[in-house]
Amino acid sequence: MFYDFIKRLTHLWNLSFFIILSVLLSIISGGCDNTSSSSNNYTPDSGSDVDAQDISDSDIVEDDFTCSESSTELPRFIDLPGADPNGIYDPDLEWDPVNKILWMVYSTVDGLPGSGKVSTHLSFSEDNGTTWCHAGIINQSTDVPYDEQPADIAQEQAHWSHETPSIYYDVDAPPQYRWTIIWHRYLHVEDNNADTDDRHFEHGWIARKSAPSPWELADATEEKLFSYLAYHFNPVIEAYNNSAPGGLPLKRFDTDPNLGGCIALGEPGVAVTDGKIIIALFCYRSEEQQDIVLINYSHESELWSYSGTLLTTEDAQAIHPALTGFNAPDIYKTQTTWRMVISPADGLYHGCIEYEIDLENAVLSDNDDNGPDVFYVYEQNPDSQVFQTGACTYHSESLTGMIAGDIYLSGVQFRLVATGDFR
Repeated sequence: MFYDFIKRLTHLWNLSFFIILSVLLSIISGGCDNTSSSSNNYTPDSGSDVDAQDISDSDIVEDDFTCSESSTELPRFIDLPGADPNGIYDPDLEWDPVNKILWMVYSTVDGLPGSGKVSTHLSFSEDNGTTWCHAGIINQSTDVPYDEQPADIAQEQAHWSHETPSIYYDVDAPPQYRWTIIWHRYLHVEDNNADTDDRHFEHGWIARKSAPSPWELADATEEKLFSYLAYHFNPVIEAYNNSAPGGLPLKRFDTDPNLGGCIALGEPGVAVTDGKIIIALFCYRSEEQQDIVLINYSHESELWSYSGTLLTTEDAQAIHPALTGFNAPDIYKTQTTWRMVISPADGLYHGCIEYEIDLENAVLSDNDDNGPDVFYVYEQNPDSQVFQTGACTYHSESLTGMIAGDIYLSGVQFRLVATGDFR
């Protein structure tokens, strides 16, 4: 959820556009005691590691969790108990190979798109996605008092939002860091002006928590993993950001020769393989240029580095001239190859497209020299009440098939669909 870009920082650079990414329309937003909220019970029309923490079945007490009704119907809306009132979005799946549990991290929204509070929640499934139980809140959206906001933008109402999370299991990490969640934290200041965007991505960064198990992520120490150009726009902005939760950024990309032009980075999609953590990110360079870039961390070198650019605005406009780029990448492995699913966008997401990705060389397959090869398409939901479809995710251990997000004009607006499409 992380889309429209606003014009807010012109006075800082004397640019003709305001820079911050509203890449967040992806906003956000279960077997067990079988108590379920009915808000998402609709049928959609569209289309052994000895160091890892072992949690036996007896350790999971069913009565301790609120869980969804079990369902094998496909397609179906996914019911995730414990969500905020306006629903769920930005899902990401990871498999626990030790305990055979499927985990989902996602955004959940309290309020309207673009203005509501966005928090990060965690759910788990012991039956491969047939039933989901709410494991807890990883990052709660919190109010920011007037005197704790940046002085030049302070208003009566402000909050921290946490969106577009990814969760991953890294067998090569030290045991205390085996499970990790990364996400976009940013400051939202409500100025009560309908013509401005209140999401201040200059006061934002990619954050990280790591723990021995998913159960411990909520209480793990938060770090600032990556910062981007807007974070460092001027000394005042930078000083405020540095004093916010998470300490100093572990990696500054504003000084990177390949990524220094990324005014903002967001929407991480993660793969872990061969001793490396590989992350696809949305890079907003300007209104005219928005890329999907790939970076990697090597356990051997203990360094983050740029791998390559996977997709550009030009690639999006080869699909349709009105598109401005791509958003919400997710990387996963099928039986034979690594794939990336991503949403073409023009401020809103328009379905999902799957490509084959060569992680080592940071390229998408292109067998006919006519642009990246398309392996699968999940089209925009034709329901007239749906104004956005996208932010898809997949895992081969999930019986849901591809999971897609829809945003509705009314009712519970942010909803996830188990499509039944298997890759």
